[in-house]
Amino acid sequence: MHCSERHKIFDKLSGILLADRNRQDTIRIEIFERLQSWLNSAEPKKLVILSHKFFAHAADVASRKGLSYSGVSLKDIEAAQKAIISVERAITDDILYIGESRDVVAMQPLGFLKGLDAVYVPKEAIAEMDAHWDELEKDRNKWRNAYKAELYA
Repeated sequence: MHCSERHKIFDKLSGILLADRNRQDTIRIEIFERLQSWLNSAEPKKLVILSHKFFAHAADVASRKGLSYSGVSLKDIEAAQKAIISVERAITDDILYIGESRDVVAMQPLGFLKGLDAVYVPKEAIAEMDAHWDELEKDRNKWRNAYKAELYA
């Protein structure tokens, strides 16, 4: 990333116009609060509570205080994943300026689903699963820069 691009990004993070820029400028606290709010949104919190109370720790009935398994949906997991990726990208790409080319979903390994038809799924479903992977990969990789519009709003 060129120096001028880094300056433009920092200007957005600091909220300072180019003409008013000086060495004492810092990233606005609102940027960090926004990032934190993404991680503290309902879906990630739901997964954290579920993990702490039912999987990661030996919580007993008293510590769960009537908390019941609320049924985390795949949409909850997707929203939590998007929040984590958005925060990671904002920190890595914009705040720390680590210019690293990477996708959200890695390229599917060749033969990843090979052999599943032997026991688990019908042979024709392999092509459907490959196509579904490709759809998810295309959708998730849009998340790489999706955070920018909301972060700098």
